[in-house]
Amino acid sequence: MQAYERGVRISSQTQLNAEPVAEYSLAMIILAAKGIFASRRRYLENRAKEETFWGNFPDVGLYGARIGIIGLSRISRRVIDRLNAFHVDIKVSSHHLNEAQARELGVTAASIENIMRTCDVISLHTASTPQTYHMLGAEDFAKMKDGATFINTARGAICDQDALIAELQRDRINAIIDVTDPEVNVPDSPLWNLPNVVLTPHAAGSMGKELHRLGDGAVDDLAHYIAGSKVSGEILVDQYAGRA
Repeated sequence: MQAYERGVRISSQTQLNAEPVAEYSLAMIILAAKGIFASRRRYLENRAKEETFWGNFPDVGLYGARIGIIGLSRISRRVIDRLNAFHVDIKVSSHHLNEAQARELGVTAASIENIMRTCDVISLHTASTPQTYHMLGAEDFAKMKDGATFINTARGAICDQDALIAELQRDRINAIIDVTDPEVNVPDSPLWNLPNVVLTPHAAGSMGKELHRLGDGAVDDLAHYIAGSKVSGEILVDQYAGRA
């Protein structure tokens, strides 16, 4: 806050970093809805021939899938926008979502409990704050449908990771986990070896070529500041106070 008191203006490229996270999330949602966890395991175990394989998964596919989004953020709004290109049923749980906004976004407002019970794929996009620490626990994961997939690109501490691991060890649900608690994941964590888990090293955010987008955004903000025009990435003091 001292920077603001001294008249320093602050900008961030958070909004640009939301792009690759949304892209990663969408890719994983499509992957999960396609039933890749179950079909891959069946393929490896049985070396199934094509004519006997495809009929074993009548309930998979993105068409008509129920997708649950927990949290309404820059990232989840981008995910929702991209998902609307597909024939899916999107449910969103957020204290910031009213019915008018839900209609505008093309989603259905729902409780976390409803999402956990009914959705085929659940993607977490909540900010990590003291209030959201272990927001999802054993009771929530136990409510998930058999074969459903939980995706976390937010923060590991939002989930009770031990509770999630316990449910995953029952081999009933799947998970795609990009963030753990702690981070990096501990060497002896069961998550490394569970067949129903895809574990990635906080890779959803900007990497490699995507970092150029952040650099371009910072240069643009500086140019706009010098020109006396609007700085798109600027964080005002009241916005800073509410950041996670």
